Amino acid sequence: MIFPSSSLQNSTLTKSNAAPNLSSQKQQAKLQLLQEHDADRTWETLEDARTCLLCGSEFSGAQIRIHAKNGRPVFQCPETTCRGTLPHFVYAGNPLLSEATWLDWMKTT
Repeated sequence: MIFPSSSLQNSTLTKSNAAPNLSSQKQQAKLQLLQEHDADRTWETLEDARTCLLCGSEFSGAQIRIHAKNGRPVFQCPETTCRGTLPHFVYAGNPLLSEATWLDWMKTT
């Protein structure tokens, strides 16, 4: 996982930090990136579930792949064969049963 923000790299992700705290710091940095870059959905924890509109897989925020492109984070579906990105990740659930999920899905199409 690559984080484009040099402040995140320097303050929370360097190897000089204590090893036991590194994993929780990476998780906190990932959650912070999701919160900052997903203008359409709220991320309370990395356990929040989403469904990819392109492939239909359901996953948690912790499973989302993140890399940098042109200095900005790119969020990718955990399914390696899927090209889904952050706008394709809607609230998990059946849109026919959940009005919130249906409205969320309608925003992205």
